[in-house]
Parts: sequence; C-alpha cells; structure tokens
Amino acid sequence: MLKANIELEHKVADKYDQSAIQSTESDVKELFKKLSAHEHYHAEIFKDLLE
Repeated sequence: MLKANIELEHKVADKYDQSAIQSTESDVKELFKKLSAHEHYHAEIFKDLLE
C-alpha cells in the first residue's frame, strides 16, 4: 500500500508542478510549488516507513 501511495504522491506533485508552470499569477504559482513540495515530503516519509 505504501508503494502505491508513493507513486500517487509523485503523480499529484507532477500535477501541481504543471499547474505552477501554467499559472500567470505569482502567488498562485508559489502555492502550487509549496503543495508540490509537500507531496514530495509525504513520499519521502512513506519511503522511510518501507525501510
């Protein structure tokens, strides 16, 4: 289950990254970047739990 969650976290982070690229408003762009970073953080926590 954790492996599936890691994959999902990366997919969601990619979506946030794409939204950040497409955004024309700097505050919205920064929000998407922060959300992406949180998804990557979650994936790292899940990876640690697998060890």
